[in-house]
Amino acid sequence: AVGTIGIVLASEITPELGPPYLALAAPGTNCYTVRAVDPAGNESTNVNQVCEEAASLIAVDGDSSDWAGIPMLISDADEGLPFPGNPGWDILKVSATNDAENIYFLFEFDPASLTSQLNDGFVVSLDLDSNTATGCAVNIGDSFGAFSAVGIEATLVISPYSNPVQHSIFDLQSCSGIAIGFAEVAAAGAFVEIAVPIAVLKTITPALASFDIVAASAGDATNKGSYVLK
Repeated sequence: AVGTIGIVLASEITPELGPPYLALAAPGTNCYTVRAVDPAGNESTNVNQVCEEAASLIAVDGDSSDWAGIPMLISDADEGLPFPGNPGWDILKVSATNDAENIYFLFEFDPASLTSQLNDGFVVSLDLDSNTATGCAVNIGDSFGAFSAVGIEATLVISPYSNPVQHSIFDLQSCSGIAIGFAEVAAAGAFVEIAVPIAVLKTITPALASFDIVAASAGDATNKGSYVLK
């Protein structure tokens, strides 16, 4: 006769199981050993491990509520409208964080500047080795006094309300702008969330551990911010 089969879940990998089970436990996952047990308590000799990927740190959905407690990286003055010569979007705040897979950015804009030219966008310049002597050396500034010298290795071109959405990642080491991938982007009102795959940036800078960032939208540019990966 066939008896009832139960499942025992162990919250940690039991050391006595030995390899290859321990080798399957990866950072950023929740792992369990799974054993089949009959009513008499006899365990199956077949032992499996189940791993569930950990949830992403930030849900890229335009909702800024999951950024609570994450410090702001860049604060930019509300210069108002219109911008001299070229409107663009008025950048107010930039925040950044990361998990094992992505670097996340939250941008906040002056709502009036955004809604008046919704199909515009912005550019995010990343100095992936925080070295102005490498990459594409440029000076980024605006007529309001922002000025930063950066050596750009990667650039994000973001236009979340355009059709189609612009969310490209470019290798800018030689200043030629070679497309190497896409960021995930979502916008809601004056907030724009971005997730940039770390693996894509590491094709440029394999030892990526920190970076400098400058954002610009037509007539407005931020000062430089610096971020260290967790």
